[in-house]
Amino acid sequence: LAISLPLRSFGIGSFRAFWYGQLSGLVEVVAGVIGVCFVQLANCLLPFALAFAAGAMLFVVFNEIIPEISPQNRTMSSWYVIDTESIYTECLQILCAPYGKNFSTETKLQMMGKSSLEAGQILIRNLNLPMTDEEFLTKSNDIYQEAFPSAELLPGVGRLIQHLASYNIPMAIGTGSSHELFLLKTSGHRELFRLFDPVICTDATEIRLTKPEPDVFLACAEKFPNPPLSMSQCLVFEDGENGVRAAIAAGMKVVLVPSLPLSNYDQSVIQHATLTLDSLLKFDPAEFGLPPFDDI
Repeated sequence: LAISLPLRSFGIGSFRAFWYGQLSGLVEVVAGVIGVCFVQLANCLLPFALAFAAGAMLFVVFNEIIPEISPQNRTMSSWYVIDTESIYTECLQILCAPYGKNFSTETKLQMMGKSSLEAGQILIRNLNLPMTDEEFLTKSNDIYQEAFPSAELLPGVGRLIQHLASYNIPMAIGTGSSHELFLLKTSGHRELFRLFDPVICTDATEIRLTKPEPDVFLACAEKFPNPPLSMSQCLVFEDGENGVRAAIAAGMKVVLVPSLPLSNYDQSVIQHATLTLDSLLKFDPAEFGLPPFDDI
């Protein structure tokens, strides 16, 4: 509080000085009360303030490109950006057909989010295919070269990405694909994918373990130009079980947009996802503190 110092005489000057001191003290008291109230209010509103900060506090991580199976999926993370999951299914069925094998949904779910080598090992083991890991990589890559360049954006993806970019919301891609395969998949949509920074592929030096381990998503968070203060500020879009588990392990929020019928998914994965949608067209940014769509 302000303190009035003793004055030599009690004239007009002293009178003014006296009341000035009293008013100063009153102002400081009021300011102190307001300050306490503001701190309490700030504590209540901080989570919302962080979410609404101009593109710097809520971060969006996409899995990479998403399959078109239930309209969208992957949301920004393994999610739906491009319809690659349906292409994967067709390609691997072509690879398995000469051996009289069927590429099952169960095997596909196990492979999602894994590196090409790990995915191949799962396929060879589950279907007992007579080929080595190297043969799988060679055969599958030959098929991918023809199929992936034609991959199309999933419904709602372009709108969401452009919307978030217009508000400077940081966006990243964390994918189980190698850098080479990622470039192949996105070759028809180069301009759109320039809006993502960073792009973390499974062969990046930071990645020791693939999904369901959180390495790829944690690497995305660390590589943002202005990294988040908390992993809970990151929103991941995923279409696979392994990706959802990875996001949860990273401490991030995750929207599951399944690329397969939901009945194929582990119920615990569905229960632990922050939100489950059958289409990215149904995603409402405002539910997560992101700017609402301008055309609504």
